[in-house]
Amino acid sequence: MTSPAITVLTKAPVPGRVKTRLAPALGADGAARLHRAFVDATIERVARTGLPFGVAVGADSGGHFSAELTAAGHTVVQQAHGDLGDRMQAALQGTGRRIVTGTDCVVFDPSWLIRAATSHADVAIAPSEDGGYWALSVEGRAPAWMLDTLFRSMPWSTPEVLSVTLERCARAGLTVDLLPTCYDIDLPSDLPRLLHDPRCPPRVRALLESFPCLS
Repeated sequence: MTSPAITVLTKAPVPGRVKTRLAPALGADGAARLHRAFVDATIERVARTGLPFGVAVGADSGGHFSAELTAAGHTVVQQAHGDLGDRMQAALQGTGRRIVTGTDCVVFDPSWLIRAATSHADVAIAPSEDGGYWALSVEGRAPAWMLDTLFRSMPWSTPEVLSVTLERCARAGLTVDLLPTCYDIDLPSDLPRLLHDPRCPPRVRALLESFPCLS
């Protein structure tokens, strides 16, 4: 039996290209530094699952960030082209249960991803409070129609993503395992919540405490 595997989808921490909605509070450089801290924290928590994992990197002109992650011992690939659905679909290809997660939620429990990896449902989805989801898993050899159901013409980056996904799954007769809900860090108003969350990774908290707007 093929072991489940996780793919972390993320971008190179380039100022002005990542976490741009945090820039008014943190500045472009500060937002990029926080994004990098999120990447490290996510990888650390994913590693604690004990499952094989890799990192799919986008927006990495010159490949410097990918090289840095590779030097740290991680398996790195470039993200596929297209919208978020295209990139997720590519990351879920393979054999065995496949799990994809991003780097905007850094307080998840690794056991939640283990549950996604061992789920017997057609689709396991980890909701986020903003109406999307922070992780999803399917069998790596899921048929094309199932992947189209999940990813084609989806209203990405809107509060309707989860509800539309669940409606489509119901119409297609797909079984769904809903994992614990978590929250993303997208807006300046999210930062105090993360700072005071006891689950906040120590290095992320230390960085947050260094920002004047949060001191």
